[in-house]
Amino acid sequence: MRSSFEEGLTAPEYFISTSGGRKGLVDTALKTAYAGYLTRKLVAVAENVIVTERDCGTIDGIFIAPLNEEKKEAESPRKRIVGRVTASPVIDPSSKEVIVGSNEEITEELAERIEVSGVKKVKVRSPLTCQAKWGLCQRCYGWDLTTRRLVDLGEAVGVIAAQSIGEPGTQLTLRTFHTGGIFQKGGDIPQGLPRATELFEPRKHDYPRKGVIRQRKGEE
Repeated sequence: MRSSFEEGLTAPEYFISTSGGRKGLVDTALKTAYAGYLTRKLVAVAENVIVTERDCGTIDGIFIAPLNEEKKEAESPRKRIVGRVTASPVIDPSSKEVIVGSNEEITEELAERIEVSGVKKVKVRSPLTCQAKWGLCQRCYGWDLTTRRLVDLGEAVGVIAAQSIGEPGTQLTLRTFHTGGIFQKGGDIPQGLPRATELFEPRKHDYPRKGVIRQRKGEE
């Protein structure tokens, strides 16, 4: 389509745009329920994940590297490490100076020093490696970004995580009403929701299956 609504559409362009308009209305009416149902299931699974203790004492963690696998380009890990707790010391590669010790919170100032020093990856504690008997500990979860300090004991972080996944799905689905469901640089918005559902609900398929093909009619 080359014309705008201000200039006026040609007959072929008008009929092409009607498809996108109908798609936007259908997505708004139907796929909003899918996003809400996904949120409900995530909350049901994660509602028991609560911050129950201050420190589980683990030395395990995950590495946060500056390489973004999706964009295939280097990006700063600064935003992703602020508020996390280190699992091992962060050392300046040139001066060999310890920037952040083990089991310490990474503030914005320390994150800036890590970025300037050129550290390739930082090992931080993570809910994935937390060894708390029930729920999570404060230091593996890190900061509550609304208060800029460690998350409070008793915080229902599982419900917060479930809502943080489901709510953007609802908003993206509603956004198709404004774009008319047309193709854009980011791809088709509603396709992200079925993909998220596939990731959270893996189904086992009995493949490959064997089939009997008859070469001639009447052959068994």
